[in-house]
Order: sequence, then C-alpha cells, then structure tokens
Amino acid sequence: MKYITVGFMLGGMALLGVILHQTNLTEVWTRLQEVGWKGVAVILITAADAASWHLALLSASLTLPWTYRLWTVMMVGEAINNVTPFVSLGGEPVKATLLNKRYGISYREAAVSLVLAQTIINIALAVFLLSGLVIMFFTPALPPSYRLWTGLGLITFSGCILLFFLVQRHKTISRVSQWVGLGGLSARLQTFLAVVQDVEERLVTFY
Repeated sequence: MKYITVGFMLGGMALLGVILHQTNLTEVWTRLQEVGWKGVAVILITAADAASWHLALLSASLTLPWTYRLWTVMMVGEAINNVTPFVSLGGEPVKATLLNKRYGISYREAAVSLVLAQTIINIALAVFLLSGLVIMFFTPALPPSYRLWTGLGLITFSGCILLFFLVQRHKTISRVSQWVGLGGLSARLQTFLAVVQDVEERLVTFY
C-alpha cells in the first residue's frame, strides 16, 4: 500500500508539472489579482464551514489548530468533489479517510460529523434561499410564474432537509429494522445495520 501511495503521489506531481507547463501562469496571476477581496470572502466562508464541522466532531478539542486541520482536510475533499464526476460521493469518503489516517478519528465518528456538517450547511442554504425568495416577491419585474416555481422548489428542498433531519433525530433506520426484524437477515447485513444503528446513536447524542 505504501508503494501504491508513493506511486500515486509521483504520478500526481508529474501531472501537475504537465498542467503548469501548458498553463499561462501570467494570465493565472492576473485572474487571481482580479479576485481581490472576493478571495478573502471565500476563505472566510470555508473557515466558517470548517468551524461548524469542528463542532460536530466531538472528540476534537475546540482549538484553532484543530479547526485549521479540518479546513485543510475539507479543502482536499472539496477539490476532489470539483474535479471528479462523483460530487460528494468522491470527496466525503476522502475526508473521513484523512481524519482516520492522519488524526486517529474513527470512521464512524468521521461519518457522523460529515452528516451533521452537511445537515448544517443545507439548513443554512435553505434560510439563504428563503431570503432570496422574499426579495423576489418584492420585485415587480419578475413574472408570477417565477415566484410560483421558485417557491415550490424551495418548499420541496426544505421538506427534504427536514425529512433528512428527522430520519437522523428519531433513528428511523433503527426503528424500521427492529420493526421488520433482523432474524431472517444475513450476518453481513446484520453487521451493516449494527453500524448504522451506532451511527444513529451518535447523531442523537449530538442533537
């Protein structure tokens, strides 16, 4: 595994070298200068995301070095989300793996913290979108159909977030599995459900 890791690192460095060789670095620097204060705003936003994730990681002490560690892990995961077609299915497992390999955080706790962080982000996003919807209703230039479909979309999105929260808060998967019964399930599936139940217990403990 160590040799594979070194191979991937060398391959990545070689690929980065090819990209830099084919890139107009002067143009890149010009674009970075145009970003200006917006870049600072992006850093502050991602730092806020890392801080909210930090609160969900109960075994990590509430210190700035830990928040910085989580920020670096988050940047790696988000970079993978942006360069692969898997969206969060690509970056989130990488975050959990980095937390486990570099900082000794168990996979279960890392998974719980990532679920909680995504829940927090989506709730904040719903509130943000609600403010935009309010502005739309006070903008006469927009046709009523825009307001109608935007409102329906926001209701649907918010309902999904609420359902996602309720599933976590009330241990829905554990309750359903107990209601159905585990006796007829294979040992592997029973083990998987036991892991899910442990994750749900951790979620409820946090809430």
